[in-house]
Amino acid sequence: MAKTRVHELAKEFGVESKFVLEKFKEMGEFVKSASSTVELPAEMRFRKEYGEKLKTAGGGESAPAPAAPAAKGDRVSVFNQMTETHRVRDLAKMISDRTGVAVSNL
Repeated sequence: MAKTRVHELAKEFGVESKFVLEKFKEMGEFVKSASSTVELPAEMRFRKEYGEKLKTAGGGESAPAPAAPAAKGDRVSVFNQMTETHRVRDLAKMISDRTGVAVSNL
């Protein structure tokens, strides 16, 4: 079974990764960042101690989907981690190729 990452637990319970990191540190677990993996016993302990509290507090619900896609000509902001592994110019070209919209000012 694969180890769970801190950010995956945070997403599941609808809280920030920072909160989950703090709780693991309080429990005496060594976690450095949101991408750190957590051993199964520590994960189970976290779920037992904080899981029910977080779920009853309204966590775990995802944000509503946008009402409609952007209309042609609207500015669209793309937020993801793709720019960490790609150059912005390459990412812009990929989006341009897929959407058929010309990209300028790069």
